[in-house]
Amino acid sequence: MKTILLSVFFVAGLIYPLKAAYPPAAWPTGSVQALSTLEIKSQGSLYFSVSVDGRMYPNPVKHFSLASIQPGMHRIELFTEVRQGYQINRQRIYAGDVQIEAGALVTAVVDQMGRFYVKSVKYLPAYTSPVYEPYPAYPQFPAYPACAVPGPMPMQSQAFNQLLTVIDNQWFESGKLQVAQQALSANYFTTAQVVDMMERFWFEETKLALAKEAYTRVVDPQVYFMVNDVFWFSSSVDELNQYLTRR
Repeated sequence: MKTILLSVFFVAGLIYPLKAAYPPAAWPTGSVQALSTLEIKSQGSLYFSVSVDGRMYPNPVKHFSLASIQPGMHRIELFTEVRQGYQINRQRIYAGDVQIEAGALVTAVVDQMGRFYVKSVKYLPAYTSPVYEPYPAYPQFPAYPACAVPGPMPMQSQAFNQLLTVIDNQWFESGKLQVAQQALSANYFTTAQVVDMMERFWFEETKLALAKEAYTRVVDPQVYFMVNDVFWFSSSVDELNQYLTRR
């Protein structure tokens, strides 16, 4: 009898660890945190270049935008160009650390006196993406989560700043729009970048035309309402909303 009991306990001891070591019925869920966007605007006629964490963006601009930046503390330096005789030297006008909140549009300004400060922080929606898949009825054939297909990536900040420079260099509104349309045909953008492009135009109808065409080329259409701030008239906002509703 004792021998039989020992055999039962020995077999049970082998089975129980196997069951305990088997994976749970579902993978744990996890949240996908949205990256942030940093933009710096000049309130006057000052053109500036930017260094972020030691990486230099040398092209002088009045509106700088850096998409897909990791949240946290970042070292920001601003420079302006000063002519001394026949030479043009770069002069630093600001250096400091800026806290970039997670999933936010951080807007900073450089005022007419060359002073830098953060003007606003707008939080963008964060999304929770399930990364689990239940095991099937037969454990010997486990099902694993399918790999997600990566979506389109927005234009890199350095190339985007060059695009803004080309748009600014056009004399006529039609030329500005043509450059923007060429870029839209071959690239994707964030909504914040579309706002940057729209602010380069003078006429309301041109801004509206660009907003309509750019909608299908943004990687974050869920926050496309941000373009409404660029319009002068509520009728333009209504027309854009009607256009997007009919799509």
